[in-house]
Order: sequence, then structure tokens, then C-alpha cells
Amino acid sequence: MTDLYTTVCMQMNRTGILHKKEIRKANLDRCLELFGYGALRISFREYAPLKLVVFPEVFMQGWNDDPAPYPNLFVKMAKDLAIRIPGEETDLLAEQAKKYNTYIAGTAHEVIPELSTEYALNCGFIIDPKGEVIYKRHKYCVYLPYSGRDGVSPHDIWDKYIEVMDGTYGRKKGDILSCMFPVIETDIGKLGYLICNEGFYAEHGRAFGIQGCEVMIRSSGMAEPDGSPPQQLWEISNRAHAAFNTMYVVACAPGFLYVKG
Repeated sequence: MTDLYTTVCMQMNRTGILHKKEIRKANLDRCLELFGYGALRISFREYAPLKLVVFPEVFMQGWNDDPAPYPNLFVKMAKDLAIRIPGEETDLLAEQAKKYNTYIAGTAHEVIPELSTEYALNCGFIIDPKGEVIYKRHKYCVYLPYSGRDGVSPHDIWDKYIEVMDGTYGRKKGDILSCMFPVIETDIGKLGYLICNEGFYAEHGRAFGIQGCEVMIRSSGMAEPDGSPPQQLWEISNRAHAAFNTMYVVACAPGFLYVKG
């Protein structure tokens, strides 16, 4: 593990899009702009080089509860919003990872054809400095907006999920815990990834801790008031995971959410 390095949390505003063709104009171009600015500022700190950049939950797609023209958000997510990972969107991020020799982490809804094209999963992914997607993990506790679930949990498709994902993207072959909560070894430490409200369950952080996780990434779409006093659930849960599992937690919350109507 690298002795000393800097991480950056890009706590950007997001726009809740209506179709994946809007991703670049609505959100991704701004991500790339912020990335360049952040990397430039951090480059002055030669003693602690930039090695990890984390984006908030669904930073490319945002949240939009409008299911039209489908009966619910579950169908719309799979048909109109979910992307492929790796794919053209992550390829743009990969260029930045290579340019600045850093890891990039974020989440996006994806469709995995080997599982099904009829539903999406919320995927936490990590791109390495070579531009490769080396890690993918899927949100276990899915979002439940008024217009319906946004996708499936690995728990919903347990047998099929293990069949397809076992031994891939940081998972140890034949290890169910690793399949659901993979920890990947890198030159900046052993990394794991929690997504938003998953961080409010002690068991999830522990699943990483007992596998030797050293840096747990947590991306969120969390809204107020849970992040501010008197609740402070965001800070409390992040500190608890770090303390109880003897690991660092890099937690990235979002800025404002604009919703397109």
C-alpha cells in the first residue's frame, strides 16, 4: 500500500436525466471539467500525490422519479437509463485515469446482458490508472422511490448473480462473501465499495473489514436532513465503519439535484 496519497471527493451537482443519451451533456462533461481542475490543484502536493478520485452515487444519471413512458421506474431504468460498464461513458473517465495516473470510483445503473436486459443494477465501479475497470459491486439495498424500485438487488437474483459474477471484478472464485462484498488489492490498498444507504448497516462495513479492506469507498445520493445536526447519520455511520473495522472511509456525498420534467 502506498504510504501517503491524496483522495478527492467530487461533490458535484447532478441532473436527473430522462434518457442515457443525455448523460454527457447533463452530467459527464462537468465531471471531466471538475476532474481536470481538481487534479491540477492537487498536483502541487508532491509529497501526497493524487491516487483516488470518488464521485457521488449515480453521478452520470442522477435521480428522476418520472417513469414515463413506462409503467414504473424499474422498467424505465433498464430500457432508457442504464448503461454498460465498461462502456463509452466509463471510457471517457478511463482517459482521465491514465492521464493523471489515478484510480476513479463512482456508481451508475448498468444492464448486464448475461443476467438480463429486463432490469438494471446500481453498480459501484473502480477504474485503475491503466484505464481498466477492475472492480464492480452492485448495491444490495436498492432505492425505493414513489414510482417503483430502480433496479434489482443481487439478493433478488441470488443464484444467477453468483453464476455470472463469481470470480470477476475483484471477487474470489467460489467465495460467496467476496461475490457480494468484493475487496480488491491495489497499490493504494485493499479497496471495497458501499453505496449510499448500505452504509447505515454495520454488517456491510464488517463484510469488508473481515476480508482485510483498508480503504472503503462510499458514494451517496443522500439528501438532507440526514446529513446535518441533530441526525448527522452520514458522518456518524462513516466514522463508525472506519473505527470498528480499522480502515479508512472515503465518503462522497452529492451537491444539488436538478430534476428534468
